[in-house]
Amino acid sequence: MSAWRSSAGPPPAGRSGSRSSLGIRPGGPRTALCWADRLGRPLTPRWRTADWGYLRFHEGAARPWPRYGTGALHSWLDRVTQCWADAEPVYVYFNNDQCGAAIADSAAFAGIARRSCREVTRTPAGSG
Repeated sequence: MSAWRSSAGPPPAGRSGSRSSLGIRPGGPRTALCWADRLGRPLTPRWRTADWGYLRFHEGAARPWPRYGTGALHSWLDRVTQCWADAEPVYVYFNNDQCGAAIADSAAFAGIARRSCREVTRTPAGSG
């Protein structure tokens, strides 16, 4: 259920405003802009374009490389929670595969989200 607004460009991030002010049209396509990160910084605009989200982590700045530190993971969770309610799905993908970092970071992010009272699904066993 989302679309780019043809005249005004993409909607700003956030939950304020009506569905139409967010660029979400009932019955329209449900295309989400992928939010992407590298080295703890956004690579893409953080526009909300759908009633669901997609966040992709590519490479963290923590040690050992290419891990993400807890500060970066907390910052991204804050950005997600400012834009989507808990009932709205947000899919998070870790692409920092080297040395098993994606598995460790996805478990860490899930733990941070759970401790922030967010619903978390499909995470590695042992994710706190």
